[in-house]
Amino acid sequence: MSTADIEAYKINQRITITRVTSPDEPEYYSVIQDIKNSTLYITTPYQKEDPLVLMRNEQVRLKYITSGAAFVFTAPYLGVHQEESLRLYKIKEPFLEDIERIQLRRFVRVEVMMDVEYRQFDAVAPSPETLSNVTVPAPAKRTRRRQGSVQKDLPEPETDWKKATILDISGGGMRMILKEKLETGVVLNIHFKIFIKKENINMNLKTAVIRCNLTDGDTKLYQASLKFLDIDRNLEDSLCAFVFAKQMEQIRKQ
Repeated sequence: MSTADIEAYKINQRITITRVTSPDEPEYYSVIQDIKNSTLYITTPYQKEDPLVLMRNEQVRLKYITSGAAFVFTAPYLGVHQEESLRLYKIKEPFLEDIERIQLRRFVRVEVMMDVEYRQFDAVAPSPETLSNVTVPAPAKRTRRRQGSVQKDLPEPETDWKKATILDISGGGMRMILKEKLETGVVLNIHFKIFIKKENINMNLKTAVIRCNLTDGDTKLYQASLKFLDIDRNLEDSLCAFVFAKQMEQIRKQ
């Protein structure tokens, strides 16, 4: 990948950090406080109430998400810097060519409560083999030709838009609650909005129903898991940035 595709981190950038030797442990959350002398100064990383304890020169993996993409790099931990009452971790600044752009489609999912609209799309559903590989919950909503829409050439379905509520979402799919049962494999147009970087973004997407189960017999509410189909890379990056920002917001409230 060309370095022209790399969007650099900056001061006040939110980041996550893990040990290279323990890639499966939970991510710790931090913020870049300063950058000087080829060193990143970050706030003490925390996972809930637990700080990340590191040995000097231990290799760590840092991830950050911009409005355009997600990036990771590996660097050594250089020790602690005390700045008045603020305790900062020092991380060696990487070369630009050592930063890697990554895909977050199926990695991170966050709980939300968001309105969504959906309607059935008259199309051939994905094969069962395709659906069986899905690891993310699903969404639901609408698809009109608006700025930023992925579905520019979709024929208009005859059914009306119906309302639902998103329960959780990732860059690859979402889960929603609705008042009807949807068959596995049905293709839906969905529409919802996300707010990221002081901008409202219309998400007009095509999705496939992975599963739909009755959750409350009294109210007859169903939960549907959806997979995004043919999502535009820019919209996917914006969605991943939204998910990451929501995750950081929830961590701060704990």
